[in-house]
Amino acid sequence: MTGRPIASRFARRSKPFSVAGAALFFAGAVRAEPDDTALLRAQALFDEARALMKEGRYPEACPKLAESQRLDPGGGTLLNLGICHARAGLTASAHTELRAALAQAETDNRADRVKTAQHQLDELSPKLSWLRVHAASDITTLGVRVEIDGVELSHADFGNELPIDPGVHEVKATAPGHLPWSTRVQIAPALDHQSVDVPALEPEPRPLLVEVLFLGVGALPREAQLDDIAGHDPHQEEDDHRDTEKGRDHQEQALDDVLDHVAAPTIRSATHRRAGC
Repeated sequence: MTGRPIASRFARRSKPFSVAGAALFFAGAVRAEPDDTALLRAQALFDEARALMKEGRYPEACPKLAESQRLDPGGGTLLNLGICHARAGLTASAHTELRAALAQAETDNRADRVKTAQHQLDELSPKLSWLRVHAASDITTLGVRVEIDGVELSHADFGNELPIDPGVHEVKATAPGHLPWSTRVQIAPALDHQSVDVPALEPEPRPLLVEVLFLGVGALPREAQLDDIAGHDPHQEEDDHRDTEKGRDHQEQALDDVLDHVAAPTIRSATHRRAGC
């Protein structure tokens, strides 16, 4: 069985995401050396994964290679991980890992790995599926965060096609003081081109008490206005308008009653009542 090379301690890290265009960057910093236990575990996982790949059991092999790479990063493990993901149908993840493995092989002067990585990329690239995310024009000013499967997109990604793994993906947008928005998109196994439009986010509804104090009693729903307050005689409405002092006293009493309603557990927000909820 081919052993897993004990990787250089300067090996660069990778973390594949479902959106390859938003992921897999390599930090050039020196990484702390793994201890002997981690090295032995990484080697064992690599050997187990290689055996599974020879049997065509790629969904079982790929997680083992990913964990081996986490424990002891190396160009050879990364190359095998990219090949494994390609065979498992995770084309975008594989494409990202193979590109990284190619760069690592060139740095390490490994002509054999360069040839293998380039060959795999040439086969895989025409099969990729793509997702384009369009965002509303005010997305930058509002501080909107857009994610695909929990991976945040940079504003530079908006409007560009990003390679993406087949399957169902969630696109989510959030911003302070606004209601969240999300949708799901189904990506076909190969040569799919999908797009998602992220709309302008709606502001969060203000609490009833804030709306009452800001807009006045007249902004309340019908059942909370003066005509429905206990003890109010609708026939006195004309007299109340003529008598300023009585009208002022009556509105002050109405506001007190409304504030009592706010404290009750059954009251609903003005926004919901207007919507007929």
